[in-house]
Amino acid sequence: MPSLPITPPTTDADLGPRGEKILSTASHVLSTEAAALSCISQLYATDPLCRSGFVHAVEALVESQERGGQAHVIGVGKSGKIGDKLVASMNSLGIVSSFLSPVDALHGDLGKIRKNDVLLLITFSGKTPELLQLLPHLPAQLPLIVLTSHTSYHTCPLIRDHKNAILLPTPIPESEVDSFGVAAPTTSTTVALALGDALTLVAADALHGGSGLGSREVFRRNHPGGAIGIANMILNKGGIDRIRALAVRWADIPIADTQGACYSSLTVLDCLRMAVKSPKGWLRTADDGVIPPRKLLSCQHLCADVYSPEHGLVVDVNELIKFSAETPVSEVAAALYPRRSLGEIIDETAIVVVEDGKVHGLVEVGDVIERAGL
Repeated sequence: MPSLPITPPTTDADLGPRGEKILSTASHVLSTEAAALSCISQLYATDPLCRSGFVHAVEALVESQERGGQAHVIGVGKSGKIGDKLVASMNSLGIVSSFLSPVDALHGDLGKIRKNDVLLLITFSGKTPELLQLLPHLPAQLPLIVLTSHTSYHTCPLIRDHKNAILLPTPIPESEVDSFGVAAPTTSTTVALALGDALTLVAADALHGGSGLGSREVFRRNHPGGAIGIANMILNKGGIDRIRALAVRWADIPIADTQGACYSSLTVLDCLRMAVKSPKGWLRTADDGVIPPRKLLSCQHLCADVYSPEHGLVVDVNELIKFSAETPVSEVAAALYPRRSLGEIIDETAIVVVEDGKVHGLVEVGDVIERAGL
C-alpha cells in the first residue's frame, strides 16, 4: 500500500495575525495549567496538611477495599466528569468504585452505600448546593475524602463538622477569570484530575503490592480491550526474543542484477529465480533498494520490470521503518500491530534492523506479528 502524502508543515510566515493570536492564546492556556500542576506538586511535597491528608486518603481507600468495600465518587457538573474518569481508572486498577450522582442518591441510590465503603467528593468551591443537600444523608461513620480548593478544614462547609473527613486541597494559583477571562472550569479540573490520578495510582500500588500481582498485572488483567489490551497481549506472549533473531542479515542478501536475466531489464521472473537461493527470498538492488519476499511473490506480472513504479516492488532501505537490533520482538510487534490495523502498513512492509548505526538486516511486518503470536 503506497504511503499517504504528508502535508508540509505550515511556516510561521503563513500564519498571519489571526493564527498568531490563536497560538498565543493556546500557549497561555497550556502554560497556565502547567504552572498550576507544578504548584500542586510542590504543595504536596511540602505542606504538612496536604501530606497528612494524602496518606490518610490512601489508607482509607486501601482499608475499604481490603474489607470488601468500594469507593463512591461524587460530583456535579465538570467535577462529576472528573469523577467518572477516576472511577474508570480505579476499576481498571482493581479499586472497586462507582460514580454516585447526588441527585440520584437523594432519590434512592443512597442504598448503594455499605458499611465498609469510602466516599470521595469532588468540588472546587467546597459548597456545591447539591452536595450540601446530600451531606446530612451520608453515613457519618464512613471516611469522607474531599478534593476541593480549600486549604483548611475550617473554611470548607462540606467537611467543617464531619469528624471522618479527609481534606485534599486542590487550589490553583489564580482564578480562571483572572487567567482566561471566563469562569469555565479549566485549570481547576486539570488540578483535580491530576491529584485524583495520583491518589488512584498510589492506592493501587499500596493495595496490590503485597498480593504478588502488582498494579501492572492487575491493570493488564482488567484491560484486555483496545490498543492497550493488544499491546499487553503482545508483551505477554512475546518472550525475550530480540528482533535481531528474526532479521535476515544484510550481508547475506544477494544483489539482484541483469546477469543471466531473460531480458535486458530486470523482470519479476528474474528476481523470483534469484530469490530461490536467497535467505527467506529477500533481494537487494545495487542502489540500496530492497525487494521484500511477500511483495515479490504476490506480483502476478512475471515479465514486468521490477523497477516499475506501478508494482512498487523495490523500496529504498533509507525510507523504511527502523528498529534497534536489541529491541524485543514483543515491543516491535506492539508498535506495528495498531498501524497494521489502521492500514498504515501491511504484512509485506519491510522493517530495517539497525545495529551500531548500520543496517544489520531486514524483516517483514508479517513475520514480526506472527512471531508475537497474533
